[in-house]
Amino acid sequence: MFAQFLDIDHKCNELGVFDNAKMLVKCGVSTGIEEFPQECYCLHRGVFHSVKLVYIEAILAILLIGLVIGHAIHLASDGYEVVNLGWILETLRRLI
Repeated sequence: MFAQFLDIDHKCNELGVFDNAKMLVKCGVSTGIEEFPQECYCLHRGVFHSVKLVYIEAILAILLIGLVIGHAIHLASDGYEVVNLGWILETLRRLI
């Protein structure tokens, strides 16, 4: 039920925000199709359940990763120490 309640992309078009939240709580307790109330069938999946959106997110992630790596290369070429893992070791020593 908690997972369904967080999935705000499931909604009934004719309901407002608060009524939709009440519907998610009411329908989320169902553990099987035989316990699923008839009025809950208005819940449908919206744009965040689109596979095409995953492709767009993947492209954006690749672009952002490219920008970060490119910036790291730029800093390294200017003489900055980009990957300095000494601070991790010092933190671990302090914790131990």
